[in-house]
Amino acid sequence: MNNKLKHFWTILKKNELMALGGQVSYYLILSFFPLLIFLLTLISFLNLNSEQFFEDWKYFVPEESYYLVEGIIYEVFSQRSPTLLSLGMLGTIWASLNGINALMRGIVKAYGLQEKRSYLRLKLTAILFLITITLTVILSIPIFFSVKILVISYYICSEQPVIFHTIGKRYA
Repeated sequence: MNNKLKHFWTILKKNELMALGGQVSYYLILSFFPLLIFLLTLISFLNLNSEQFFEDWKYFVPEESYYLVEGIIYEVFSQRSPTLLSLGMLGTIWASLNGINALMRGIVKAYGLQEKRSYLRLKLTAILFLITITLTVILSIPIFFSVKILVISYYICSEQPVIFHTIGKRYA
């Protein structure tokens, strides 16, 4: 057992798994904040009423988080900034591409391969991967919300235990 753990630890250190995992996590978490800025700024350009947005927003986030970001969202809705929209989009793309590049380096190391693609081809592959992920997320949003709405309406309209009635009242 002890030899297996030593062998496992040796492989972890040799392949720099901890460092690559940290890079992937760092860049993907870092890309979340510019994405949030981009999405909130994009919403301000739509013809949405801020009160309507806040009524819907209450049902998707915990109450404490709602009160924490309420002022920030009001500020974003009151100002339409194309510069903030562009910077948010560019920051999201930059951080996401760095995360994808770290993930690709980790996969190459994990399989013990040598990278033979050119720098340009690596970047184009990362961009294609980012586009694929983005389209997948965008296309899955309606599916997610339709299922969530169906589940909530089922629990509101049916005879369920008390806990489900409590959940239903929160969303009603």
